[in-house]
Amino acid sequence: LITDNTDQNTPLYTQALDFKDIKIGQAGAKSFRIWNKGNAPLNITSITNSPTVNVATTPNPTMPFNITTPVPATINPGTYYEMTVQFSPTATGSFSGDITIDSDGGKTKIYFSGYGVSPDLTVSNSTDLNNFVSLIGKYAEKQFTINNVGNSNLKITSISTTAPFEFTGLTLDATTSTLSPGTSMTVTVKFTPTDTGKF
Repeated sequence: LITDNTDQNTPLYTQALDFKDIKIGQAGAKSFRIWNKGNAPLNITSITNSPTVNVATTPNPTMPFNITTPVPATINPGTYYEMTVQFSPTATGSFSGDITIDSDGGKTKIYFSGYGVSPDLTVSNSTDLNNFVSLIGKYAEKQFTINNVGNSNLKITSISTTAPFEFTGLTLDATTSTLSPGTSMTVTVKFTPTDTGKF
């Protein structure tokens, strides 16, 4: 009997272990249990991965599902062995895969699914930022927009510039520094020259 790591009675024969959204470059982990419900030791012959399919790309990238725990040799009656599978997507899109467990008690498959996601930063309305004009002692302001056109949250860790330019009204905290997919933020740049010339 194969179950997830929380329910010893519901088999994972037809449903997939779903990793949901995992960012490219990161990894998610799911565990399952191999139960021996019989009255004799269960001998595991092999546990093997199958090729995976990325719906978004062809040909397939490197296999993103990997078993990270050793394969057990024997499972005693009334006990289980817990195994962990790691999902590390290498591209955006939907992935699926399975592993086959072969034993002297029979053969079964466990199915996996997951989605590789990635933020994508673009900047718009920035072409006019090269044309600030202001009198000494005065200032001029212009704006540009940061957009997240990807399919996962984009966290902005810092935005910096040098004098006589500065950002006004910009606060990066746990709420404002994260852009969800399809959203944007407007940044105001202030130019305060202290001398004549080009900056």
